Amino acid sequence: MRVHYRNKEDLLDDPTHMELFAAPVTETDGLSEQLAVALNSLPAKQRSVVEMMKVQGLSAQDVALKLNMTVSAVKVTAHRAYKSMRSVLESEK
Repeated sequence: MRVHYRNKEDLLDDPTHMELFAAPVTETDGLSEQLAVALNSLPAKQRSVVEMMKVQGLSAQDVALKLNMTVSAVKVTAHRAYKSMRSVLESEK
């Protein structure tokens, strides 16, 4: 397997071949709208935790420092927010 992955001949370098394997972007627009609706349905504290952790990519510890919360409180808030968002997304189906 190492020899196979070392060979650069297996890679597609020609950009004309890339469009053959590229997935069409059709569902992401609707999905992002649904996610925005679910995110906006959250209370302000939960929304800020989700935005910091998932959009900005901060760790739970960084979010805890910024919001003056404990790390475990951030994790619980995030879990409750995800659960709430999941229920909103499932009700839209």
